[in-house]
Amino acid sequence: MTVPSSRQPAGSSRRDRLRQASPDRFPMIRALLRGYLHEDYAAEHGSAEGAVRAFCKDASPQEMEKLTEEWRRLSVNTASWTVADIGSLLTKDFGGAWRPESKQELARLFQVIRSAAASGEHA
Repeated sequence: MTVPSSRQPAGSSRRDRLRQASPDRFPMIRALLRGYLHEDYAAEHGSAEGAVRAFCKDASPQEMEKLTEEWRRLSVNTASWTVADIGSLLTKDFGGAWRPESKQELARLFQVIRSAAASGEHA
């Protein structure tokens, strides 16, 4: 994935930016992408939102807490990235099949996660 240098904060190298978004730092997001937002997510869950809701139903309260925190951190770390760059990260690096079409779509999924965590809509 290429992060254009014009989108990087001053004093931040491309390598540092990619390290901040490393899948190793986001195990719950990786589990969501590989286990629910895989190549068959539309057939199995109808939509990306449906897949996220299924993950949230199966997740423990601790997993939901971790997922919420990881999604928040990843959102901050990739705030200046293009949607295409974020999509590449989620598919190539994290192993999912879903590619967001907009940052609004990412925000909607985060809202689904936060709502599920707050309401106890999980295991």
